[in-house]
Amino acid sequence: MEVCKLFNRLVYFVVERSLGDVKRLDPYVLLKIVALWGGRLCLLVFFAALLIVTFVVAFVIIPAEWSVCESVPYFVFRLCVSFFVYYNVIFHYYKARTLKPVKNPGSARDQFCIKCNSWKSASTSHCKACDACIYRMDHHCPHIGQCVGAHNQANFFLFLFYLLVGTGLFFLFAPSFWWDWIQVSFCSVLFADSCCRNHGLQS
Repeated sequence: MEVCKLFNRLVYFVVERSLGDVKRLDPYVLLKIVALWGGRLCLLVFFAALLIVTFVVAFVIIPAEWSVCESVPYFVFRLCVSFFVYYNVIFHYYKARTLKPVKNPGSARDQFCIKCNSWKSASTSHCKACDACIYRMDHHCPHIGQCVGAHNQANFFLFLFYLLVGTGLFFLFAPSFWWDWIQVSFCSVLFADSCCRNHGLQS
């Protein structure tokens, strides 16, 4: 019995620290806690990955490609395109994460949201994680810490688009670096005997 009381106190303590004062235990309180701290964790992971990619590109790939560069204009072109995509990834992630949901209270002819205590239009859905009605809600995304809706849908998909393009360019714009890395990795780790022996015969 005492264990149950201690557990309840612990749950309420976590809830109050995470979501503020609560009068009763919300059945979706665990979802809200996961959404809150999961969003913060995803933000930390995003910036950590961004720093790692920036370091690798600036101090490893760019010097390696410059050392074997045969065309300076093409090298500058690759840098400009890469910085453009890099900027758009950060910009659209920031906008998708920080833009506030569109207020669409609806009218008396629409559905009534009991949890928000307000009218909502047919295109509005209630998010259990955000505990709010979101206009043209697509889904709740923990990576941006809020729902994807009319307010940030364009920025969210542009973020995914530029992230995909950037991933492709990460490998496409550094062929010499990646080819050398594959050769060294395969020769020294996977096929040390046969690969290096054949490479030595060819050379």
